Amino acid sequence: MNRIAFLFLVVVGVSEALTGAEIAKFYADSNYDVSSGTNGGGIMNPSLSVTSSTSTITISANHVPPHATASSYTDPITTYISDTLNTYTIPLDPAIASSTSCLPAGTLGVAVNGVAIFSAYSRPCTDAIEDEAIGFDECDGHPQEQGTYHYHYKADCLVTADGDLVTNGATEEQLYGVAFDGFPIYNNIDADGETVSCSQLDECHGYNPGTGYRYIVNDAFPYVIGCFKGTPIENIQCHCSDSEEQCTDFAINSGPTVLPALAVLVSFLMLFFN
Repeated sequence: MNRIAFLFLVVVGVSEALTGAEIAKFYADSNYDVSSGTNGGGIMNPSLSVTSSTSTITISANHVPPHATASSYTDPITTYISDTLNTYTIPLDPAIASSTSCLPAGTLGVAVNGVAIFSAYSRPCTDAIEDEAIGFDECDGHPQEQGTYHYHYKADCLVTADGDLVTNGATEEQLYGVAFDGFPIYNNIDADGETVSCSQLDECHGYNPGTGYRYIVNDAFPYVIGCFKGTPIENIQCHCSDSEEQCTDFAINSGPTVLPALAVLVSFLMLFFN
């Protein structure tokens, strides 16, 4: 009986937490000078630190991007990149909540290079990519009114601490960042090098490939996250809580979440009783 119970825990207790290897992917070159797109051409440097305790992960970032920026950001409004240092506390071991929750108007997660991640919605609750794309730089980012530089979707210049491009021409799964509820965000390549399709994703734009829940970045609305699957520690003020669109071939597919674990459980039990 004890052995069966142990096997069951091994199978269904698949860790949802960011691993040490994933945390090590977070990096921003603090010596990188950013002057294009800042107010008056002032030089700024990225700042990013990620630490963990027994129950939480703390991320401090000023959201200054460690990559090329535009000389100016004037469409649809004039904004400037600023050093907007923020500290966020997220769960180390996130859990699927009993119900999904809405996204904020501003930052909802942090990319591996320290840049803020925003939702797919613009201020009037329409598609930010369609509304604001005229103001994006070559790396798919721009600053908002308070100067926080951010991404709404793929981020072509995003690289991990290993120097691997995350979305631009990627052929392997790569960590894109982490959401405030503690679940990781990945590109749309799985561990086998196959493209993760919209039909595999749920209403929050994520799925469980058998190793824990994750959000997926792709070219289909809502691009990164459609809702929080877990529970953020940060206080969230809802913005545009009702999503009218999803991936073009969207369908809730619980198969990847359940079947891999059941298959492993059956295999273990067969070995036990044989």
